[in-house]
Amino acid sequence: MLILMRVIGLITGFKGRVFLDKLQQWKSTDWDIYHLMFAPDSLKPADINLITNMDNFRDISQLYRLGDPDFYQKVPRKVMVKLAKKLKTALGNPSTWSYLHSNLLLPYIVNMPPKVLKRDLTASMLSTADCDLIKLLGRVFRSLTTAEMQSIPDSALAECIDHIAPMLEDSCADNKRLCKKVWEKVKTYATGQGTSVGQLVQNLGDKFLRYLPEEDIQLINIEDVGGVEVLKDLDISPNYVRDLRSLLIQ
Repeated sequence: MLILMRVIGLITGFKGRVFLDKLQQWKSTDWDIYHLMFAPDSLKPADINLITNMDNFRDISQLYRLGDPDFYQKVPRKVMVKLAKKLKTALGNPSTWSYLHSNLLLPYIVNMPPKVLKRDLTASMLSTADCDLIKLLGRVFRSLTTAEMQSIPDSALAECIDHIAPMLEDSCADNKRLCKKVWEKVKTYATGQGTSVGQLVQNLGDKFLRYLPEEDIQLINIEDVGGVEVLKDLDISPNYVRDLRSLLIQ
């Protein structure tokens, strides 16, 4: 009985680079995706150029190798970007990809240039987004329009709030409408699950307080933001100081 050995990440670090260099001496061109599997963390963008037959990026068995988390989670980001370019060349714009390709190769889609990704990010991808996709989108998430943000499930935003809040802290000043939309959707879902506005604030962090609607600030218990002793450190909009002061004297 033939036993197939799993080769992904078989060699790592310095030894992995030595192996790839030796492999290149033996086979200097016409690699396929299988050759990338042995030492993914040691790959360089130039190694991807050794795959000269673009059919490698169309063959479903090869694409399943690229879509294996054990592979792409080990690959350096510059190599992911290079692979993303190859996939776009071979398969066309992501907006034309099949459902299978879009889901299997999502880690590569989000490593395409922001302008390309923003243009080709499909409505179906956003409407089925989960926290993993939000994390993968990174800086592209911050550039979504309020209409695009509206199509993301409330539950996905709420479940990912620990990641979203720090990511948005530095962009809310320039895109208040987006941050307000995120807050509305998170609040709608969380309060529907029995979570108070105050509990949400604890997860959001201090800086996000500056962008909350006034009516929601009035719902916060002072203990929800860490108690009286931390008030001096909170990044609160001057417009809301009176609201918080009223909480202290209730």
